[in-house]
Amino acid sequence: GITDNTLVIFINDNGGAKNNGTVNTPLRDWKGSPFEGGIRIPMILAGAGIAPEKRGETYTAPVHTIDLAATAVIAGGGNLDNNDLIDGINLLPYINNEKAGIPHQYIIMRSAAEIGIRHENWKLARNGRYQPYQLFDLNTDISETTDISTNNPQLVTTLLEQLTRFEAGVYKPRFPGLNQPENSINRFDHFRFFPSPANALPTGGVNLLENPGFEDASTIDAD
Repeated sequence: GITDNTLVIFINDNGGAKNNGTVNTPLRDWKGSPFEGGIRIPMILAGAGIAPEKRGETYTAPVHTIDLAATAVIAGGGNLDNNDLIDGINLLPYINNEKAGIPHQYIIMRSAAEIGIRHENWKLARNGRYQPYQLFDLNTDISETTDISTNNPQLVTTLLEQLTRFEAGVYKPRFPGLNQPENSINRFDHFRFFPSPANALPTGGVNLLENPGFEDASTIDAD
């Protein structure tokens, strides 16, 4: 019947906003922020593709909204062979315990000048272009109250390298930002990583483009 042949997805696009009575406690901050209150959202999958024995269970590994397209394609009987246009991952084999591991080793959160990256229980985030990066252990600090970046400099460097790879690999916006004029589009034809001020990085403001191994991340020219 239609119930068995339909994949139903319930999801929000961001955490609760602070101007409409939302309570995100114990999560930190609100919509537009890279902290958990701005990005951690509920999602329900039901119907086609979900194994009967898994219905009603909770899946706890981090996933991303970009995974929904790939998941829907497979649930509908399609395939993703040699498809380089869909960035997401089919979640069904993970949800159904048909595939070991987790869907993503790294999950990137990006909104204008707010950016964050999660790897396992670790979360590195910067809430604003000139704000410092902060590191949190979400297993013990879901409210993101204690910055432990200075105690884990190598981990911070690794996560920043992954952020750099992401920034170098995505297409630049081809349209102006909200309420911005046409001439606000960055038409520069090279990738340029924004050099964080020295006080924003535990690594002392190192330009990540100079880090060994960066060239392997993308074929896009670096400037």
